[in-house]
Amino acid sequence: MTNHSNYALETLGHAVYYLAVGGGDVRKRLKTAYMEFHPISEDDFPPNLREDWKWIIKQLTRYGPVRRSNGAVWIGAADNTLSRIKNSTGAKIAQRIVALEAELRNHLQDG
Repeated sequence: MTNHSNYALETLGHAVYYLAVGGGDVRKRLKTAYMEFHPISEDDFPPNLREDWKWIIKQLTRYGPVRRSNGAVWIGAADNTLSRIKNSTGAKIAQRIVALEAELRNHLQDG
């Protein structure tokens, strides 16, 4: 688990960096951050942080993908969601990502 948690921490660290210094509004920065961390799975987190991770992913993909008539994805779930949410909602998601990264860092340091 530690190797997976270290990977998650490194990846979330990159995402936090993009949230802090990336261009555009928070929704655009969230897209860049999401592209960085979407390969992480909930199993990469200790049990006490998994609900936070699931909340973040649910919020970023809640509107689902837009599909063509043949079922192929035309617009991904994150793109569809980020194009529809308010900037203030995006800020709440970004805050949760930053908090999760800090909590995971503390967990690994205390571990």
